[in-house]
Amino acid sequence: YQRRVRGSRGVRQTPRGPINMSKTMASQSILLAFLSLAILMTYAFCQTPVPTRCADYSASCAKCNMAPQNCRYVWTGEGFYNSSVNGTCLDQAVVDQLLWYNEYNLTVYAYALKESEVATPKGQYLLSKRDSSQTYGAYAVLCYDRHLCYCAPPPPAPPNRVIVIITYCINGQPFNGAAVSLSGANLTSSATRNTNTTGFTEFYPLSSGSYFTSVTAAGYYPNSTAVGTLGYNTTVVVRLCLTEIPCRVNIIVYDITTNLTLSGALVTPNSASLAPQTTDANGATSYTFLTGVATQVTGTYPNYQSDTRAIDCSRNGTTTVRLYLRPILSNIVITVTDCRTGLIIPTANVALSGTTTLSRPVDSTSGQAAFNNVNRGPYSALATAAGYTSNTTGTFNLDFNQTVNRAVCLNELPCIVTVTVYDTSTNGTLSGAQVSLLPGLLQTLNTPANGQVTYSILFDLANAAQATKVGYTTASSTFSCSRNGTANVIIWLSPVLNQVTIIVRDIRNDQPIPTAFVTLTGYTQRGVNATGGVFYASVAGGSYTATAIAAGYSSNSTSFDVTFNQTIVRVIYLRELPCQVFVTVYDTSTNGTLNAATVSLGGSLTQVTGPSGQVTWTFNPYSALIPCLLYTSDAADDLT
Repeated sequence: YQRRVRGSRGVRQTPRGPINMSKTMASQSILLAFLSLAILMTYAFCQTPVPTRCADYSASCAKCNMAPQNCRYVWTGEGFYNSSVNGTCLDQAVVDQLLWYNEYNLTVYAYALKESEVATPKGQYLLSKRDSSQTYGAYAVLCYDRHLCYCAPPPPAPPNRVIVIITYCINGQPFNGAAVSLSGANLTSSATRNTNTTGFTEFYPLSSGSYFTSVTAAGYYPNSTAVGTLGYNTTVVVRLCLTEIPCRVNIIVYDITTNLTLSGALVTPNSASLAPQTTDANGATSYTFLTGVATQVTGTYPNYQSDTRAIDCSRNGTTTVRLYLRPILSNIVITVTDCRTGLIIPTANVALSGTTTLSRPVDSTSGQAAFNNVNRGPYSALATAAGYTSNTTGTFNLDFNQTVNRAVCLNELPCIVTVTVYDTSTNGTLSGAQVSLLPGLLQTLNTPANGQVTYSILFDLANAAQATKVGYTTASSTFSCSRNGTANVIIWLSPVLNQVTIIVRDIRNDQPIPTAFVTLTGYTQRGVNATGGVFYASVAGGSYTATAIAAGYSSNSTSFDVTFNQTIVRVIYLRELPCQVFVTVYDTSTNGTLNAATVSLGGSLTQVTGPSGQVTWTFNPYSALIPCLLYTSDAADDLT
């Protein structure tokens, strides 16, 4: 029986439904006994302090160290739900999750409404459903004041999911970009999704009911199927495949010279799955096949050249391919070679003159120029090539359906090689030098006053020039010279020169001065190496002066002459510069310099300051130990 005393105030809850008045008197007696017991229990319970309104609710949350706005007081076991029996405070998000599954696991017995929720539509609705907690698996709630209790209704049934996978019917591979539509149940219009690269798409969430799915894609026959009736929390996988709509290709074969169609021409697509066909009286035939099965078609006919054309036909499309066949006339093949070597000239060009005038380069591999489908008549061919003299085949006659081969050879034009020899010591040309072309197939020539000689050679007979002269080094230089081309070669010869070494040392201890620098006539300044030396290679003959300097040393020089093929070593000694010590004496009372002050460096090193208050000593380095202490005194003022 669902009536409960609300509290000591004597307010009763409304019954859950109308009372059955046909109960027997015995039942009424039992009911009366239970009611009495309930009143006694309520009375006993009310003798203990009970929490009131929101103050206790906030206090409960405070005990849990939680902010009231994020706190929900929850009972997870039987008890008086306005007390702390089986009660705890949880984060609102945790409570929401527990209530979602409460229909199945009966975790939450009741939860408290917050004061701010009482006046809301939801709060008023819950207040009108006193016993709803018992309906959903919790116990009846005995609440006081507005610290009310309510157990959430069960969550809605989990939604359904339909997964659709689309593939190509021909190979079972995933179909990307297919448009999948789903209709039925409570959908007011079809929902459409596109498949991804794996052919996958899905519809979620879906309510219970019957559904139908269909798929379309450009160039493919549509496909569809019934999904069936869904209850709840159901996942259905639907697999469909798409079949390509074939392409229709119409082929017409023409005679290119008359533009008339050819009946009986053989048409062959480039696909083993498509058999060749012959054209009808209108010179036409047709094929129907899937996209990509054939990409080209070739037409042939006796005594005609074949013609091949590309097929560009999309799915579910229609295209027309026109093939134009040319009657086989006559062919002329001209082969061009080098008269000296007999090798083909891959860069040659052939001009054909006669009934038909044509010009074309030879094939770089065969050296041949082929003129096909040439009308009959007299012809001659002129062959030319860069670096060669031209030549002709002479006149010959051509009939129908012939192949005439003619050969013609060309003579090379020479290459002009000019060699100039220079002297590196004077930067001028060098006469009397002997020049030869390598690998030595041509004679040696001597350079005149201008240092220059000239050769006329055939291609590939030489690729380098060498020059020599007594008293000079030998040098050579490579070159490349094409037929009828020119090459200018410059060779520098250097005189066999001298070697000079300058060493800088300290005159006091004869040790190298590694910080020294040396300047030699005609050369820039150089720093010495660790041994104090500077080396000069290939020094020309003449008079030279070497000057050495170093920080802390006075400079010094040496002069010498070199003639030819000498090795000269010169040592320059440097003397250290003296050290100077300046001492200035000041009067602390005036901040001015002090006159007549005696300054001593120890021992006999004593001087008296003048009006400037300064004295000076000069020492030769390392000649004596300079004292570390300075002494000053003024006898008159007794200052030190």
